[in-house]
Amino acid sequence: MPVDYTPLLDEELAARIAQGDREALGLVYDRYARVVFSISLRLLNDRTVAEEITQEVFVNLWLRAGTYHAEKGKFSTWLLSIAHNRAVDHLRRMRREGKSVPLEGPEMDHAATDGPDPAQESALLADRQVVQRSVDQLPPQQREVLVLAYYRGLTQVEIANQLGAPLGTIKTRMRLGLLKLRDMLRNLNREESDSR
Repeated sequence: MPVDYTPLLDEELAARIAQGDREALGLVYDRYARVVFSISLRLLNDRTVAEEITQEVFVNLWLRAGTYHAEKGKFSTWLLSIAHNRAVDHLRRMRREGKSVPLEGPEMDHAATDGPDPAQESALLADRQVVQRSVDQLPPQQREVLVLAYYRGLTQVEIANQLGAPLGTIKTRMRLGLLKLRDMLRNLNREESDSR
């Protein structure tokens, strides 16, 4: 008799994927493929590349689901950070190869129609707002390097050149900012768990 996976939480599905369960992977794909595609499309403005990155993200999930640990954060955040990192890596490759990096264009019009369902979009928006509020609380120099790295896709060397600061200083600011951000988000997670 087939098992109905739809009521399972993402974290439970991730554990099943780590054990080689293809049905669990299919359900996670159904839940998140549109969101992953949308993130990639927004960053890259190229449908073909966004589709390739979406495929890479789910292949990576299949191969590395065992590296996800629920105590470190939500599954959706982990999965979408993989998508974001893949897209940013592609942007960096384009820059290194001297290709132009489009910021807007007709491809962006399709993002809304191919977007996630309203429940997923609402949850992601809430997560994004929590992260943004936490980033806003960082000291300005730490916030600046994180924004340049994670929202603009710049490398640490590019950030150092842009800000006219030593590379070691940029690395330190980034490390301290990430540590503070991690602590803030952990505290918020604990408060949320305690209030349930």
